[in-house]
Amino acid sequence: MDRTFKFPVTYSLVSSKAIEDELIPLYNLPRTSSVLFIHQGINDTYLISTSEGKYILRIYRANWKSLTDVTAELDLLLLLNDNGLPVSYPLPDKSGNFIQRIDCPEGIRFAVLFCHAPGGSLPSLNDQNADLFGQYVGRLHNITEDLKLSGLSREYTPVEILRNTKRALQLLVANNEEAYEIAQNLFHRLEEKLNGELLRSVRSGICHGDLHHENIFWEVSTEKITLFDFDFCGHGYLTYDLGCFLRYERDSPGNIVNFLNGYEKVRPLNQSEKACLPYFEVLMRVFHLGARGMNADGLKNSKWLNSDMVNTICDIDMQLSKI
Repeated sequence: MDRTFKFPVTYSLVSSKAIEDELIPLYNLPRTSSVLFIHQGINDTYLISTSEGKYILRIYRANWKSLTDVTAELDLLLLLNDNGLPVSYPLPDKSGNFIQRIDCPEGIRFAVLFCHAPGGSLPSLNDQNADLFGQYVGRLHNITEDLKLSGLSREYTPVEILRNTKRALQLLVANNEEAYEIAQNLFHRLEEKLNGELLRSVRSGICHGDLHHENIFWEVSTEKITLFDFDFCGHGYLTYDLGCFLRYERDSPGNIVNFLNGYEKVRPLNQSEKACLPYFEVLMRVFHLGARGMNADGLKNSKWLNSDMVNTICDIDMQLSKI
């Protein structure tokens, strides 16, 4: 063996022991706190267990979000908590800092400690909690309507989503002329449907961006819902969040009806917003098309076969045709 190669690192898993030794002492937590890695997604999640309770530590992927974006996300969570909405909000260290910088082989990563949501996860929604979830989202949107946070860069508007997805597909399916033509035609029709006239009465603000039951904890004894994972939060039409929910619950029409009924108990939809709902469901799929394409690197997210991507494009096109 003549030489040893030194290669750059795309992703590394931070040691739980290092977190115990280096990060835990920064907070007002017992030194006996234990750290358990529990989830690998776009970001990494650790469970911090202490004699006083549990906490969540998130370590953001390198180059996923800027420091300004992470700060804006935390500002939003603190604002929601101050307004009485149950969320998993960030906790400061002893010096008042919310964000820690970790120097990893792939670059600087940001770490944030969050309070642990009460209750537990839901395998699925039912009539009761779908209604309550709808009421919760209505309260969320009442707080975030017309809200602007300068550091928040993500935009949930048809123009921005279509632009980003077009950019992603140019690299991924440009060699498949038929699929690319279908996608271009799909985007054009969606632009026509979600036109300026229709959107004029659709209210805007800050969206959660990934609204589904896996991002809530449910406390049975109090019927309390706590929403977390605001990683995809951004400015845009608030109806986008409802389109997300419709997509995730597409096989449970009863949950959709109860969710929207609950939402309108708190925040009635106007006629334009009701008319937009099925198109925002399609737009959410277009967003995921682009996001998955850009992040399917074969490492933290599996490679996306070209045939599967083409099938997805055709399926979205068919859904739009049925509206």
